[in-house]
Amino acid sequence: MTSLGEVSRARPVPTPLTVEASHGGRVGEWLRHSLGAETMSCRVLSLNSGSQITEITLHRNGEDARYVLRRILNQEWMQREPDLATREAVALRLAVLTPILTPQLIAYRVQDREIPQGLVLMSHVPGTCWNVQRRPPPAELEELAAALRSIHRTSHELLAGLPEYSPHHWHDRADLRPPAWSTEQRAWTAAIEAFRGWRSDVVPRAEVLLHRDFHLQNILWDARGLRSIVDWILACRGQPEADLGHCRWNLCRQFGYAAAEQFARAYSAERYQRVWDVLAAVGGMPDTVPTSFQEQHNLDEFIVRAVAES
Repeated sequence: MTSLGEVSRARPVPTPLTVEASHGGRVGEWLRHSLGAETMSCRVLSLNSGSQITEITLHRNGEDARYVLRRILNQEWMQREPDLATREAVALRLAVLTPILTPQLIAYRVQDREIPQGLVLMSHVPGTCWNVQRRPPPAELEELAAALRSIHRTSHELLAGLPEYSPHHWHDRADLRPPAWSTEQRAWTAAIEAFRGWRSDVVPRAEVLLHRDFHLQNILWDARGLRSIVDWILACRGQPEADLGHCRWNLCRQFGYAAAEQFARAYSAERYQRVWDVLAAVGGMPDTVPTSFQEQHNLDEFIVRAVAES
């Protein structure tokens, strides 16, 4: 899925586009109505099969104001989850209750006959994405864990408007197979069986706000440290371990198992159950084919340890 974190790391289109050139007449009309302005320009920052992410610059009284528009393009995704735009809108309203800077919701629109894509317009937030070549030191992992704890402490009646957590590719669980690149086929087979047999009440406890795609690339940073958290379209409610497992999986893929363990310690996850690692790794498997031998090794180690300890 498209990450709003790509707003800061993607290569923008060199020349700003008009609203019509970037989005077409109907979307342009909606943007002008939502922002109360006629003069604006757009730069498409990220485009894939899931979403288009665009920076909108509003020109008014000699000053520029920046916004971010998500345009949900994947029809299959929208058919499976028709509430995506509403979901991100609710999540953004909840996210601003955290002590961390997050985008503010400006407007949203669900898909219809006039505009067959979901639209979410939000404020622009500062910061840059993590350099994936740089290993996070303990101080940054502490910041990452503290930010996640603050998300999980957020409580509001709006939480009921988010869907309950389920792993990625849960709808495809019957067709999942061990990845062909792995040298640990037995461990992946066991993990997939555990994934298929998982129940949402496996660890009964109070539900919390989940970012659902919490990892370094969805956190924006500056010279002072963690600056803001973006990409809330997958937010849901559930058990905090779901976010922990997802972030641990991402850290291990990029930086090895030690980074995942350091993050769990920083979060103070004393009773963390490794089944959440299984859910993250197996659920993410179809979308995250490793691009190097080292990443293959890291993912194999992650799943071997998860199976052995769950």
